[in-house]
Amino acid sequence: IREKTGLPVTASHELSAKLGGPRRALTTLLNARLISMIDRLVAATEGFLAARGIAAPLMVVRGDGALVSAAFARQRPIETILSGPAASLVGARHMTGLDDAVVSDIGGTTTDVAVLDGGRPRLDPEGATVGGFRTMVEAVAMRTFGLGGDSEVTLEDSALNPRILLGPRRLVPLALAGMMHGEA
Repeated sequence: IREKTGLPVTASHELSAKLGGPRRALTTLLNARLISMIDRLVAATEGFLAARGIAAPLMVVRGDGALVSAAFARQRPIETILSGPAASLVGARHMTGLDDAVVSDIGGTTTDVAVLDGGRPRLDPEGATVGGFRTMVEAVAMRTFGLGGDSEVTLEDSALNPRILLGPRRLVPLALAGMMHGEA
């Protein structure tokens, strides 16, 4: 079908050789749903590079920290799941020179914690979890906490012993609010 039509095709045997029909089917479905999204992202990035006269191969980080071609990512976008935390681990290794470390990646609404083990990201042997579902994608083993730089932190109202509550609201960072609204 791919050869005759030029349309993307997702086949489960290309994504995983492991047994487990339901998880393979889920992984295949998620891959198929991500194809158009990654295609638009890659096309926009290639257009940006071309408009600036930059002739360089476009590489994408996979969920295990490896680099793959844009063409590979267009066919198998599911393998880019958790690429951000994986890239953070690879970057931490490069910047520190450490082979073994616990790396914390603090974003706007979450903090991801993962382990660099022997110079490589520690992978989740069970596969990445996407939307609460376990896939067959090899990706970084990571714990995510709902606290980031923009997370709302409040005290529980109307309680004798109030607890600290995190989110779910995202607040405008103070520095950005000051820049947007000036001195008030």
